[in-house]
Amino acid sequence: MTLEEALEASVVEPVNDIFEIDPETRVITVPASEKLFGVANDGNSERKHFRCPKIVGDNIDLSTMHLYINYQNANGQKYPYLVEDIRTDGDYITFSWLIGPDVVEYKGQIKYIVCAKNGATAEWNTTLAEGTVLEGLEAAEEIVEKNPDIIEQILARLDSVTEIPQEKVSSAVEEYMAKNPISIPKKLPNPHKLTFAGAVTAEYDGSGAVTVTIPEASGGSSGTVRVEKSSTDTTVELEPNKLYIFPEMASLTYTLAEPADASVANEYHFVFKSGSTATELVHPSTVNVGNFSIDANKVYEVSILEGLLTSRSWSVN
Repeated sequence: MTLEEALEASVVEPVNDIFEIDPETRVITVPASEKLFGVANDGNSERKHFRCPKIVGDNIDLSTMHLYINYQNANGQKYPYLVEDIRTDGDYITFSWLIGPDVVEYKGQIKYIVCAKNGATAEWNTTLAEGTVLEGLEAAEEIVEKNPDIIEQILARLDSVTEIPQEKVSSAVEEYMAKNPISIPKKLPNPHKLTFAGAVTAEYDGSGAVTVTIPEASGGSSGTVRVEKSSTDTTVELEPNKLYIFPEMASLTYTLAEPADASVANEYHFVFKSGSTATELVHPSTVNVGNFSIDANKVYEVSILEGLLTSRSWSVN
């Protein structure tokens, strides 16, 4: 036999024998050629192939289920692997397990099962099978620590390949900018005009920095909003924490608006004048008026807090 013939005869093709699953005993038969799962610190370099009848248990169709390999590595850590390549082969299904770094992180025995789930409807499991992870050697850190000169040589070669003189970079940028000028507008207006209304009326187009001062309510930051009403406002909804001023009123019917924040005390407050004929004042049913009554030729200040009405009055000519 020649040397070439001997080398050709020594070539061993990779073996991917099938893990057979018995649906009755739930046992995974592991081929002798597949008991070895790799060497410690391997990762995504080995794949195991499985075959199982499609229909198991109480007419459970595994081709419609989510399949997992639940495994425990040699250090006792447990993880799930989601099977992504389920295929139907007649009355059987086939699928595979890509052996990731967590499986072979430690040397020793690993354990695993096949688990089929369909939400909370059904679950089907095999019994435990085992595999072996051999001892390896991770030397990346030792190489850097013990051979810094080798690392420096590699970096120096990379620098010599990628280094470009600064003057060449500058001239290349200048040449490009001369051929491709960029026009930048002096102002970058806001795409949508902003308008302030209410206490302050103004517009802003985004052309520069502005400061908007919003004035305080009448009487300062702690003042009460004052609302002037007319003699025609005979029916009105009162908002809390505002002072409503009514002129002489022949009649007045009021209701109370729901407060925006019911966790704080909300007061309803109004003033009106009763003329030569006493004002007819109609209260909401939710207000306890006590013995409150209205006389002619008086000004009344009314306050309603927690559904209770209190009042003060002054005589006028």
